[in-house]
Amino acid sequence: MDRKWPLRTDILVCWKTYIFFVLYLLFISINRSFASTTVGWSNGEPRALNSCYIYLQFISCLFIVSITANIFEETFRTESRQYIQTFPLGTLRIIFFRYLRVIFFILLPYIPSVLMMFTHANESIEEYLSLFPNIGHFPLINPLFPLIHCIISVNFYVIATIFLLFVLKRKVIVLILILSYCALEATMLHFMFPKYVVFRGAFNTPDFYHMFPSNIIILFFVSLAMLIYTLSLYSRNIKSGVS
Repeated sequence: MDRKWPLRTDILVCWKTYIFFVLYLLFISINRSFASTTVGWSNGEPRALNSCYIYLQFISCLFIVSITANIFEETFRTESRQYIQTFPLGTLRIIFFRYLRVIFFILLPYIPSVLMMFTHANESIEEYLSLFPNIGHFPLINPLFPLIHCIISVNFYVIATIFLLFVLKRKVIVLILILSYCALEATMLHFMFPKYVVFRGAFNTPDFYHMFPSNIIILFFVSLAMLIYTLSLYSRNIKSGVS
């Protein structure tokens, strides 16, 4: 009979980072200045500019990657994996259900923070329009759209971390690789590929008025591919006894 992976085991390795993450989300949620928004029109389409995705995606990614890496580090290290595979847990319990659990506990405080920030953003838009009435009618941001963007992005951060741990085995290498990418996007990639970068809207113009902009579509399908690859290859390794 399969046994469940103990929740306590995962909590012990990430609880400190998780608490800091929750406190961080609370801080950016209650501070209205972080959602200060200006608006305008570009090619006949509404554009709202703020720093919400820097806080909700770019900085949050660092917490999420750290939490995920701490939880899954031992799962893919050769010595630990050999030991784990002696238990009748199976790939779903070792990886997939734990991945769902990570997503659940991250989104639990994250979703209210996203909704709160974009409530503040819409209030800021209304204030901006009252100061500059010549802009005319301007649509508010539908909070559902950035919420979908953020949920898909969070899912990508988690799966990408699991995938890189599976391939590279060592948490330090994975963290260096992810931090290097973050640095590149913050400095130059958002200029080179403005519509296709992971953190679109953090360092360039966000797209709050479309449910599935191009970068979100890419993140969704890349996440799905990485998850399927990791689960299938890990399962194959268990069956073949490969370490």
